[in-house]
This record gives sequence, structure tokens and C-alpha cells, in this order.
Amino acid sequence: MSEDNVQNPKPYEPLDPVPETTNPFQEPAAGHTEHGPHDPGTIVNPRGDNWIWGIALIVLGGLFLLQNLTPFRFINWWAIFILIPAAGSFVSAWRKYQTAGRFSSGVRNSLFGGLIFSVVAAMFLFNLDLGQFWPVFVIAAGLAVMANALLPD
Repeated sequence: MSEDNVQNPKPYEPLDPVPETTNPFQEPAAGHTEHGPHDPGTIVNPRGDNWIWGIALIVLGGLFLLQNLTPFRFINWWAIFILIPAAGSFVSAWRKYQTAGRFSSGVRNSLFGGLIFSVVAAMFLFNLDLGQFWPVFVIAAGLAVMANALLPD
């Protein structure tokens, strides 16, 4: 077998050049994020979802202020914690809406889930009789089914 028939492999060439070591405390260049150059078509939120906690604290403080300034009293104050999954559902609905750019079935489902958790929390917070108001859940389920059936995906 002659040497002309044997193909010598090419030396390894990296696809991307090795990035230089940068100072982790250095600000990124203008128009760049830590994930790469800024694409004007994408939404970049460097602070994350901290605004959700701000809204939660404002609502919580408002409820406690209402209790201190009026004869209104929270008997089941622990029901405020039911609002955590409600907020998560609303945030999920918002993210799905931003991704899809329209009111898709995924957005509607997350929105209805958040509404259900909110209604349950309100019923406990305002000491409403769950046995009397259970038809609200049937109505909400009917609205969800109708919305998914009549609105485009």
C-alpha cells in the first residue's frame, strides 16, 4: 500500500477561538449582555422576576394596613400563602404570552389556574362559606372550556 492512498488526518482546529480571560467584575461592553450581543428582537431583563416579589410585598402590606385601620380582620391570614402558586400561574401566563405573542391556549390555561388559586385564597381570607360558593369553580371551569373551544390556539 502506497503512502499516496493513505489520507493524513488534519490537525485539530477549534471551531471557536478560546475566549480571553476577563475580569468578572468588569461591566459588559455597550450593547452586550452576559449571553452575547444584544438582539433588538429579544426582551432582556437583567433583574429577573424581582418585580413579582415587590408586588407581593405591596399587596401583603396593604392587607395588613387594611386590618390595622379598619374593623376588618383576617381570620385565616395563612391563606395569603395560597397566592404564591396563583402568582406563579400568572407569571407563567405572562411568559407564555410574551413567547407566543398572542393569547394562546397555554396562556389561557395558566391564567385560569391563577384565577382558581386566587378565588380559593379570597374565600379563605374573607371567611366565605366554601359550601355556598362552590358553583364559582364550575363557572370558571365552563369559561375555561369555552375559551379553549372558541378561541384559536
